[in-house]
Amino acid sequence: LAGNKPAALELMRRLGLPVPEGGLADSADAACRLAESLGYPVVVKPTHGMGGKGVSVGLRAAREVERAYALAMESGSAGVRVERLVHGQDYRLLVIGGRLASVVRRTPAHVIGDGQQTVDELRQALNRMRQSDPRGLLRPVPRDAEAERMLANQGLDFTAVPETGRMVFLRGVANIASGGSAQEVADEVHPELRRMVETAARAFRLDMAGLDYLTTDIGASPVVSGGAFCEINPYPALRPHWLAGGAAGGLEGAILDLHFPGPENGRIPVAL
Repeated sequence: LAGNKPAALELMRRLGLPVPEGGLADSADAACRLAESLGYPVVVKPTHGMGGKGVSVGLRAAREVERAYALAMESGSAGVRVERLVHGQDYRLLVIGGRLASVVRRTPAHVIGDGQQTVDELRQALNRMRQSDPRGLLRPVPRDAEAERMLANQGLDFTAVPETGRMVFLRGVANIASGGSAQEVADEVHPELRRMVETAARAFRLDMAGLDYLTTDIGASPVVSGGAFCEINPYPALRPHWLAGGAAGGLEGAILDLHFPGPENGRIPVAL
């Protein structure tokens, strides 16, 4: 159920959790009509998938929706969902054993201008730094159509020289697998939001769950901030939490305690 995004969003809506307005499309034309009715900008995503694969964010025209529909279908999904874009920062909330264990703010892949280097030179420098990461947690950012689209939306291209301090985004999705970065912010979470995510994990009967949440203020109630849950992941990767540090150091222990409670030690007798 959690892996079926439309069904999962419907259950979360019934539980009283805020979710983005949207619907399903079975053709590129239907996706364009739905985008027009929702109002741009929109998000197009596969109904099934993980790691941000096939997801396009911040689409502002029918031609972009058509390309995004084709990309989503290429991911092997059974269908496509079109949603009105929820403005705000991207958060992954990790629930282990029914309790909120870690919250990370994920930032899409980006470079910071220095007034001298082009966007592509900054991207290459970013990738060299990422490739030197001894933990192998950071992913390189490719020069591709998605990066070109993001730059065009910011009035730039790969040859542009952004001014010092300007943040230039190369990706719309904030997934770590797509080159994003993460910061632990569990101490900032509003109590009502904490209750919501723990309720959702119990409703889906998941020992572990990763909920993706968009909001302009993680410290405010979802009712006040206008935030929304865009999906629940039944197989949440720990990479964002490892990358962010913070509470991540105790996650492995919490997972082992969940599976081997009380006096059990997890040992398996082996004769040979």
